[in-house]
Amino acid sequence: MVNPLSHQEIQSRAYEIWEERGRPWGTPETDWFKAEAELMVSQPKGALSSVARDMGAAIGTVVAFLTNTETTRNSL
Repeated sequence: MVNPLSHQEIQSRAYEIWEERGRPWGTPETDWFKAEAELMVSQPKGALSSVARDMGAAIGTVVAFLTNTETTRNSL
């Protein structure tokens, strides 16, 4: 059975990613989804976990895109 990622593991990695990106305001979802995706890569792979990982990555990409689009629109 795959060991699920803990909230603390994801939170710690998301914080590191946020710091690496220069601590921008208003983008926690971007960092959270990226951290989750990175950490899931290191997990053992099964068919279902592979599908879940891919779906999570796709959702994270969409959220990041929409967040960036909204930020750009608000700054104009």
